[in-house]
Amino acid sequence: MANRSLPLFSAVLITTLLGLLAIQSASAKEPVYDGKPLSQWLCCEPLEDAQNAVQKIGTNAIPTLLDMVGITEKTKKRVAGKIESETIRRDARSEDFRIDDVQNIAVERGFAVLATNAESSIPKLVKLLGDEETSGHAAQALAVIGPKGFAVLTNYLATGSMRGSVVMALGQKGGGDPQLVTQLLIAALKDGDPGIRVNAADLLAGRDPNIAIPALIEALDDKNPDARRWAATSLGSYGSNARAAAPKILTLYTNAPDVFIFQTLQKIDPETAGKAEEFILNSGPLGLRNGYTKTLLKSGKELIAGGWLSASIINPSNRCLSKCELLDPVTGKWIGTGKMNAARDGHIAILLKNGKVLIVGGSNGKSNLSSAELYDPVTGKWTTTAPLHRSYYGCKASLNSDGTVLVYLAPYHSPVVNLEQYDPAIEKWSVITNLTHISK
Repeated sequence: MANRSLPLFSAVLITTLLGLLAIQSASAKEPVYDGKPLSQWLCCEPLEDAQNAVQKIGTNAIPTLLDMVGITEKTKKRVAGKIESETIRRDARSEDFRIDDVQNIAVERGFAVLATNAESSIPKLVKLLGDEETSGHAAQALAVIGPKGFAVLTNYLATGSMRGSVVMALGQKGGGDPQLVTQLLIAALKDGDPGIRVNAADLLAGRDPNIAIPALIEALDDKNPDARRWAATSLGSYGSNARAAAPKILTLYTNAPDVFIFQTLQKIDPETAGKAEEFILNSGPLGLRNGYTKTLLKSGKELIAGGWLSASIINPSNRCLSKCELLDPVTGKWIGTGKMNAARDGHIAILLKNGKVLIVGGSNGKSNLSSAELYDPVTGKWTTTAPLHRSYYGCKASLNSDGTVLVYLAPYHSPVVNLEQYDPAIEKWSVITNLTHISK
């Protein structure tokens, strides 16, 4: 009877011992070098000293590094409790604690130093690759481990749900043959996820021009505007070598002006950049202009006068405009007309009973104006008229029944102030002091 129970007793004892060993292993302290725990070296010591410590500790560092890469918002307190660095423990209790910082040091100071010696961590890193909170740094760790980690990433690109993290890791860390990395990024330009295409376009900057430039030029036709923009921006890193892209980039620019795209044109083809600047100054869309006036003339056309260009590509002296256009609302066509005598924005325009347009005040980009001028739609020319008694910016105007014009400021929740009246018959301004009320 006793003989029969002995094997059973032995099996229970062995199971218990294995369980205790597992508990001891799970709660084992992180490795120490020169009296300091690994996490202290990683977070708080000079880079060279930290790298030396990791090299001395070797593969014993892997469990702690995996804990740090795998930290999430839900697990940060538990993981920080296992980590022996007092600095990390203290920071983990703060609302400003960023798990990204812990993940970064594990990759940059840990896995990057161990390199191929950390290959045993690949299976666990692959699991972390599938979690949104840990995928980015898990992919970076795989990239710096060496060929086996790189192979995992390239295979993952085919079906992995976190392909974006892999593309970023390959582009930022490499991990394999640069030519192959470039080819993988080029392939990512056709990914179904627009975010991945954007990142791939960005990360192709400065790579092998023979294969990257043609791929980026093709990406200028992407349906996603951000992908097109970053493809154009990356082409700028190749300078004049990417001149073949200039016509397409100019088309992009004229359809949706963007300072970064203009800077690309400056880098790859100054002549085409000049055409882009000319477009902005002479025929740019109203979407780029602020502070202009639009006045409906008796002919049915609209007079677009002055304004300020909200683009930072031109000489500051040209940002405030004197140019004017006539817009036919039916055809949508623009026709140039005479320029104002002063560049101005924030001015006011009002159609007079005689069909002329009165422009008042505004700013020339340096100071507010008291000047006024008249537009004659018959001749298409501007003539100066008498100035006001003070400068006005953002003023309001109303046409009185007798044909005179009242100009004033209307502060928010305050009475109107600084009233002046213009008489077109004598082209004179008079200050109004006895008007007690006016509709804003």
